[in-house]
Amino acid sequence: MSALTYQDCVECIDIIFACAAEDGGLPVCAAIVDSHGDMVAFGRMDGAPMRSVVLSRDKAHTCIYMDRDTHVFRDMMTENGFQLDWFNNPHLTGLPGGLRIVPNSGCVGAIGLSGRSAEDDQVLAQLGVNHLKAKLDG
Repeated sequence: MSALTYQDCVECIDIIFACAAEDGGLPVCAAIVDSHGDMVAFGRMDGAPMRSVVLSRDKAHTCIYMDRDTHVFRDMMTENGFQLDWFNNPHLTGLPGGLRIVPNSGCVGAIGLSGRSAEDDQVLAQLGVNHLKAKLDG
């Protein structure tokens, strides 16, 4: 497989949600976009707040638009004294939880995860990235 498929992305979200439900933490939202930033799959756990819907999508979008994970984008902005509004894109965010999906074939998309602490969002997003990379490199 060299591109993300809807079925694999839904399976990925199911795995993330199962892990999130198992640990008893707050509900999350997950968005997966392709290499052009177009939505492939989205999921919202029961009880996840509306802000997590928007943030998960924006985290995935940022990864593709800026060609880097959101925490790396945040660090770049901080180190260089950049402000988000300079990029003229209201969907960019430096909040952790946005990760590019980069198997051996190159970047094929990104996952945005929102609903918990920055660290938890990052861990759950990485779970999804690992799953999809295994499928793609399989």
